[in-house]
Amino acid sequence: MGRSPRWRPRSLLPRPLRLRRISLWAIALGVIGCLVLGAIDPSRSEEAPPPIDFSQFPAPQVHPMPEALRRWRDQPKARSPGALVNPQDDHYFDQMVASPLGHLVWSRWPVTIALVPPTVAPDRWLTAVQQAIADWSPYLPLELLPVGSAEPADIMIQWGNPTLRTEAGMSRAANARTTYEFYWDRRDLQKGDRPRLAHRMLIQLRADRSPPQLLGTARHELGHALGLWGHSRDRRDVMYAAAVAHPAHLSIRDLNTLVKVYEQPTRLGWAIAPADATSRAPALLD
Repeated sequence: MGRSPRWRPRSLLPRPLRLRRISLWAIALGVIGCLVLGAIDPSRSEEAPPPIDFSQFPAPQVHPMPEALRRWRDQPKARSPGALVNPQDDHYFDQMVASPLGHLVWSRWPVTIALVPPTVAPDRWLTAVQQAIADWSPYLPLELLPVGSAEPADIMIQWGNPTLRTEAGMSRAANARTTYEFYWDRRDLQKGDRPRLAHRMLIQLRADRSPPQLLGTARHELGHALGLWGHSRDRRDVMYAAAVAHPAHLSIRDLNTLVKVYEQPTRLGWAIAPADATSRAPALLD
């Protein structure tokens, strides 16, 4: 797996997105992935993108936390094995990376998930992905759409053989690859609502792994898609940065970090300012 999170804004001329039938405009893209071999050198930084005029975008605000995640935050917790801090302070939020528009927080519930399984022997892949969704569902409202549904999804998980490019410019095979795109959500315009700044996720997941590895990778990538855009340094966490022989279950640190992410202000999920609602929504191009 990559050792450090990476987001790569790139120039995208306004064009209809290719995911399902959504006719909205992409305005940025980010990438994070899990390498089978090799690692991304965190000491080598990406070239800084040009500055963005944020005055045209919604101001950063904190969304109400989902009820289930709030209950987790507020319930008494035991100290993690080996932890030297109070349970509520046991997290790796300092390893999370915000997108140019803020942390990748969902605010419209439930978050919908579509699956595109492999055409050959799909059962093992589907079992692993569905279990990963079930593992995160007690903490965030998730809705799994029927396979083959034409309804646009917030998160699409599809079978594939992803590759990642290392800092040295080499292409390496990957267990999985997760990307995000920003767009203006205009679905509620007929109700009188203004365009809302939104995002969606695409997870590409290999199928030629053992069931435990499939489950561990699916659980990890879904963590990225739900907002954990970064990696833990502790192999006992689902979001540990490297593949392990025995993938971890969701830990106190994973969930505490998710809480911290959802406590952050973000521009995502908020509507364009009323004064600008009649004008064309700004494009995020670099």
